[in-house]
Amino acid sequence: MGRNGQRLTQTRLFEVRDDACGMKVGTDSLLLGAWTPVEPDMKVLDIGTGSGILLLMLAQRAQGRGTFAGIELDDRACEQAKNNLARSPFEANVIQADALQWMRNPTEGPFDVVVCNPPFFRNKPLSPDPSRNLARHDDHLPIEKMFPLVASILNPEGLFSMVWPTDRKEELLFVAKNAGFVCAKQVDIQGHPEAAIRRHLFAFRHTAFAQENQYSKKRLKLIVEDGLRKPGEPPKYSKHYKNLLQDFFSQLA
Repeated sequence: MGRNGQRLTQTRLFEVRDDACGMKVGTDSLLLGAWTPVEPDMKVLDIGTGSGILLLMLAQRAQGRGTFAGIELDDRACEQAKNNLARSPFEANVIQADALQWMRNPTEGPFDVVVCNPPFFRNKPLSPDPSRNLARHDDHLPIEKMFPLVASILNPEGLFSMVWPTDRKEELLFVAKNAGFVCAKQVDIQGHPEAAIRRHLFAFRHTAFAQENQYSKKRLKLIVEDGLRKPGEPPKYSKHYKNLLQDFFSQLA
């Protein structure tokens, strides 16, 4: 959908190249960018921005109004994100830095929205490609270090949004609670109706703010495709998936 063999994702308003990035544009990032709650005039931070796809999607949904920043450690991915943004109608500041170090002494903020499509492999076989390992394995961005720092740069009424695998869900919720967060929204993602749930979208808020505003957790399920895809056939995306992404891809309208 919108992608070709030259690693180009074409949307209605912008295009994203990701050949220099360890983390390519995929379903996780598209869902996170289309779902994360955002409004015009907010201050937004993307941790581990990669190609910049999340910054671009959130900027479009905020009608180009607001302040957008991305942190990326890998130099080639950082340069590609800057180039993708330069070709787009939107503006964002992409900073090459270690996200944990930067959040200890941020040059921007506090933020209304922090978003992250994080590396979540732990104790898994490594790739020969160092950039791919950086983007997929959590050695440089473990959640137990990230969450307390996100809490320190997020506005009291702010929101922290991320995608996460099912097999580490309980660990994530435990770390979030210890850092003073509560899950306000959760979406369970299935590839098709018969598939197991392997991913989740989470939106966290500061526990004190959620209690004061009497937030109750909202939990939904999203099915990406209506059925098991047959070899050689295009995907048959679900109505929910198409509705979520139709503002970005004309073929889904």
